[in-house]
Parts: sequence; C-alpha cells; structure tokens
Amino acid sequence: MRSFLLICCFIYLPATEFVLLQQVELHKEMLLVGDVLSAEQADKLPEAAKDLSVQRITSSVATTISAARILQVLRKHKLWDASDSISGKSNVVRGKTLIKSTELSTAVEVDLRNRLQDEFKASKVNVAIQRKPNTVSILSDIHAAHQLLVEPIDKTRIGRVPYRVRVMRGRFELARQLVVMDVEMYYPSLAAVRALPRGHVLGELDVITKDVRVAHARDLATTQQFADVLGKVLKQDLKAGQVIKDNYLREAYAVQGGHAVDIVYEHAEFTITMRGKAHGNATIGQEVRVESLSNGQQLRGKVIGPGRVAVE
Repeated sequence: MRSFLLICCFIYLPATEFVLLQQVELHKEMLLVGDVLSAEQADKLPEAAKDLSVQRITSSVATTISAARILQVLRKHKLWDASDSISGKSNVVRGKTLIKSTELSTAVEVDLRNRLQDEFKASKVNVAIQRKPNTVSILSDIHAAHQLLVEPIDKTRIGRVPYRVRVMRGRFELARQLVVMDVEMYYPSLAAVRALPRGHVLGELDVITKDVRVAHARDLATTQQFADVLGKVLKQDLKAGQVIKDNYLREAYAVQGGHAVDIVYEHAEFTITMRGKAHGNATIGQEVRVESLSNGQQLRGKVIGPGRVAVE
C-alpha cells in the first residue's frame, strides 16, 4: 500500500513549463537567467539558476535570446530538470538614462562659481547660459552610476566661457557636451571718493570700496586693501569714483631732487653724518646721487629713510 501511494504521488507531480518573457528592458550590463522569466516562474528555479549569466548586453539594439540559449546555460551548470520544458524567446533591450540639459548646465555653473570665488574672490557673479547642452541619453546600469566631469576648455573666466562636460562611468566616457556660459563678475575695488590730481598723496578720506564690474581678467589688477594705497602718490589724475589700479600709484619719495638730505657714512666703530643735497627723486631702497654741502663732493648712495642717504 505504501508503495502504491508513493508511485501515485510521483505520477501526479506536474512538470514546470517555462515561457520566456517576450520583451525585457535591462538596466544593467549582464543578462541573467532570472531576467527573462516572470518573477513567479523565476521563483520555481533553484536560486543559483536565476543568477546564472547569459550574455552581456552592451548596445541599445534589441538582442534576441532564445529558449535554447537559456537551456544551454542551465544544462551547463547542471541545474535543469529534464522533466521541465522551456519555450519562447525574449527581445532584450538595454534601458536608458536621460541626463537633462539643466543637470549638465547646473554642474557647469557650480564649478564655474567655485573657480571664480577661489581664484578671484569675486563679490558677485552673474552667470547665464549662452549655449545650452543637449539632453544626453546613456545606457542605464543599476550597478555603476554615472558621473559628470566638467572642465573649462581654456583659461577664460569672464565673458564667453566655454566648458566641456563629460559623462563618465568609471574611466569610460559615455558622452560629452559643449556648454558656453556668459559670465559677468563684480570685484571689490578701491576707488577715489572725489576727483584727485596727479601727485596727490592718498589718505583715508580719499578712498572708498565699491563693487566694480570686471570686463576682462587684466582689470583685476586693482588694489583691494586700504593699507596698500595709503601714503602712496598718484601718477595721474583720477575722476570721482574711478577705480584705483596698482599702476596708477607710486611710492612717496623719501628723497626729492634739490632738497637737503643727511649723508650717512657708517663704519664698524663710528658713524659720520653730513649735510648734502639730492640730485634726484628716490623712494626708500633706491639709489640716488647726492652732493656734500661742505666740500662739493658728489657721491652715490641708497635711501635708508626720509631725507637720509647711506654712502660707502
């Protein structure tokens, strides 16, 4: 009786009929056996069978996977029950990820603003898109996220600024786009409070700070600190509100031509000081020709302080 029951149970165990899905959208590179079956049918396979590799799908063109191919993989790994059957075929297509134009543009703008702040300490930056990138379509991969690599094409930072955006997955470039930004930058600069004449020695009440629009990188040659300009002499006339650039200034002369000076001769054991007259203008550290008032001897020395010239 027991034998009869066992035989009956064996006879009535139904064989499984596997049917491949007709359309499969794959969001990874490697197609597995479980990808071409419905979830219900895949659960009827041993766990190891579902994770067997079938084929790499590296193109957006549809790839046909036959039942015979799946059967070949299962038999190779001895995970196929001969009583079961499998039929049909799957058209496998790699899924795509769309990277919108706005995402690419935003990545460029963030990089550009950071560079301007780091390189120039800009007080304000206005950025507009001059040339928009296209939306990019890449093959999706749930196991490997893409990255955006943004890099300026040249050293231009103001006006028309071209950027290259590369869509990367690891070390592989999937796509690239050209983005051109229009950049307007404002820079904190020192300016004249009022009209100032050439030769004027700058004081605290002569200078203000204001944000100035920079049209070209060469215009960044401005002095930003009050301490850098106070006591210096203007080499040209300035209008009210005009930015004070470094090349508009010179150091105040410590010695002026025709004026009296102290001529100093220093020895290890003694110092001699005599009165003289300068024959030129010079700042501290510069050399100037002087004449001794006592004997008319002309010497060349270095300015060491206001009205003082050291000779050897």
